[in-house]
Amino acid sequence: MNIKIDRKSGVPIYIQVKNQIMNEIKDGNLKIGEKMPTERELCQRINTSRNTVSAAYNLLEMEGVLISYQGRGTFVAEEAK
Repeated sequence: MNIKIDRKSGVPIYIQVKNQIMNEIKDGNLKIGEKMPTERELCQRINTSRNTVSAAYNLLEMEGVLISYQGRGTFVAEEAK
């Protein structure tokens, strides 16, 4: 997964993360059922706060794109539209 943050764009970082995860799914780089990095792993990878990644994951869960299982992790639930 290749997420790039543009801190000067004016777009909130959590929206950038959300949109880029959606693009990764659309492009076929993330497949249905694939395990996502933990919030902690992703925030370290993209050098942002865990709250930012959590907000992006929560939005994607509300949209039904990701699904989380306690103790197992977060997974791609369906194709991004």
